[in-house]
Amino acid sequence: MNRRHLTGMVLAAALLVGSVPVPSSASDRALTLAQAQEIALSGNLAIKQAEENASVADYKLEYAYDDVGSVGTDAVETAKHKEYYEKEAEYGSDFAYWALEQTKREQALLVATSYMNLVHLDREALYQKQVVSDLEAQLSRVEKSIEAGKAVPSEKEKVLLEIEKAKNIVSQIDHQTAEEKRQFNQLLGQDLTASVVVQAMDIPLEAISVDDMQALIDNQIERNGDLERIHDDKALLSIELDVYESLNYLGEYDRTIVSIKEGITQKRHEYDMYRLQMDYDIRSEYNDLQNAYDACLIQELTVANLQIDYDTALKKKEIGLLTAEAVDGYAEKLERAKLDSESLKITYYVLAEDFSNYMTDME
Repeated sequence: MNRRHLTGMVLAAALLVGSVPVPSSASDRALTLAQAQEIALSGNLAIKQAEENASVADYKLEYAYDDVGSVGTDAVETAKHKEYYEKEAEYGSDFAYWALEQTKREQALLVATSYMNLVHLDREALYQKQVVSDLEAQLSRVEKSIEAGKAVPSEKEKVLLEIEKAKNIVSQIDHQTAEEKRQFNQLLGQDLTASVVVQAMDIPLEAISVDDMQALIDNQIERNGDLERIHDDKALLSIELDVYESLNYLGEYDRTIVSIKEGITQKRHEYDMYRLQMDYDIRSEYNDLQNAYDACLIQELTVANLQIDYDTALKKKEIGLLTAEAVDGYAEKLERAKLDSESLKITYYVLAEDFSNYMTDME
């Protein structure tokens, strides 16, 4: 299998179509998701390392081509120069380029996940700060009621505890945001303390279905570089076996031959086990994906029902059947449900983007 044709492919997971104008750094202004991913392609350390590995593999391949047929230090080394080292370098180059594309996909998805987490944390912070503001307004009302003899001091203590709890949550969100920004900067290859501003966005929710799961799995088995590497290792052992058997005139390589044959058997077993594990993992990922999608739909129904409750509460307030404070309670529940829905969508998005790579590879 030749994997070098993957180099330069447009990555579906990266959402990079065409050239996206980007600022010189993430700190210049608010970044779109596509801009952040494009910055990562040039600055991400994992991608740079994978690119360097591919360059080294190319160098080794060119050296192996030039070295074919040269004389080694002994008969075994001379025999290996005929085919073994050339194949070893070819397999290494193929794997390095496959690993490079996998790294680009993985890092693009990590950038997208971190980006949407930051969007979500911004909204969580606004929501929680509003909760604190509402509680402080409630505290003011309670204090006036106590002064008027309409409430007892214990009610004030209860609200104060709620305010302290809400402020602690704000502090936790601030800490999570700071940590997420450091991770985001690291993914983009920037200073960890660089300013980060992301643009608000709606988290997509698109259903993914597979018509022929077995065909998808078979295609992934054919394309998977880790599995191909096991196959390549077995092929190299077979070439090495031929070398030693061709030189085993007096039985001096009997033990080596037995060891190589055991290695071939082990690689064959490893290959079969990896195939079975891939089959299981892909099916499990698809089940997790469907469960995550169902959870999103259920939460959307919850949001819709709470929206109805809130709209009804507004109408009741207009005719004097509900107080403004009671309506605020409905609004808070609705906003909380929307944020929970967004969190579920992020979880689904990550699973969907990861799984969609399997489907893109079939196109």
